[in-house]
Amino acid sequence: MEPLIITGDEVTPQINFNAQTGYLYMSGVAIPEDVRTMFKPVKDWIQKYAENPQPATELCFYFEYLNTAATKMVFELSDIISAIHGREDCRVKLTWQYTRGDLEMHELGEEIIEEFFCLTEIQAVDEL
Repeated sequence: MEPLIITGDEVTPQINFNAQTGYLYMSGVAIPEDVRTMFKPVKDWIQKYAENPQPATELCFYFEYLNTAATKMVFELSDIISAIHGREDCRVKLTWQYTRGDLEMHELGEEIIEEFFCLTEIQAVDEL
């Protein structure tokens, strides 16, 4: 399975998903005008990955800002990946990173990780 690499811009996040390593990373800003169209290749890739995942998968998010529609998509993507954790031979870690001091993104991270039964972690980081 080919990696999914998307260069972010002012309204879309950077994405680097690697099926060989099981490391899926998304960062930046997510305020696209058409969230469904922007996230469709991402969701398709994750669904395909979920069919034959690595024994260890890590999904890491680091967002500066998400609009409501993008937040819903992040929940959907996390849900697909989290379901892998329930398999006998797979484990998943969901890491939510936020810029130290950004209480809004910290709270959003808490909301997201509360929904999932995989291993979760919230990390305060200095700006990347």
